[in-house]
Amino acid sequence: MLLGEAHRLKFITGQFLDFAKPQSLLFRPCAVRPLAEETLRLLERSGEWHTKTRWTVREEAPDTLVLADADQFRQVVWNLCLNAIQAMPGGGTLTVAIRSSTPDARVFATAPRSSAGPPVPPAGQGGSQRLAGASASHEWVEIAFQDTGKGITPEELQRVFDPFFTTRPSGTGLGLAIARKILDSMSGYIGVESSVGSGTTFRVWLRRAQVTAGRRATGDGPVGGVACEWRQRTRQCAVVLPLVDTSAGADGAPMSLGFLSA
Repeated sequence: MLLGEAHRLKFITGQFLDFAKPQSLLFRPCAVRPLAEETLRLLERSGEWHTKTRWTVREEAPDTLVLADADQFRQVVWNLCLNAIQAMPGGGTLTVAIRSSTPDARVFATAPRSSAGPPVPPAGQGGSQRLAGASASHEWVEIAFQDTGKGITPEELQRVFDPFFTTRPSGTGLGLAIARKILDSMSGYIGVESSVGSGTTFRVWLRRAQVTAGRRATGDGPVGGVACEWRQRTRQCAVVLPLVDTSAGADGAPMSLGFLSA
């Protein structure tokens, strides 16, 4: 019992630190579907998973890539998938859908951006119009996490991204707040739609990564030889390129080319 409580306190402390401390971000093209599937397979082996829970990942076009920090993006996917399965304690279906879509102002009325992001129309005025400041849909990737749980009441929906707000006795109330904070730092967006008795859908929007022909995404390295390290504390970006040994034909160690103004 004491060991279990120690693990729980360590988990809570870790979440609090993740929420509070600034992060250094290394932007690179990330393949969405493999990361989502890997996360779901890990969750299948966790104590949160119900034997009657099923999941599926749907992708509009193969090999969809987003420009993000891989570790932070993985944390977002983990938090949203974990939230979904916790919303289905008796089992259900979690669907992750990946497609091209412009951030939608109507969804964002329930999850206002911080002052760092573009303005959001008041509730009821956004309709399904494009979010102010967002570009064409082919430049964005939407990742939707849809569960078949009991849904969220309108009152709870307004607070769902608030730090420490939770409806679970053992919850920390930080999972969704951390996801939103990470996405805000990566100039992404998050929104939520829910209907009591019909389940909930969280939507994430990130910029699509453009990859040069002949290059491919890898799990750990930048695509096309370019990555950008965003330093949240100084709000600067360091471009990192691999040194290429032309005589050997192999990539060398990364080299920082200095800072670019954000």
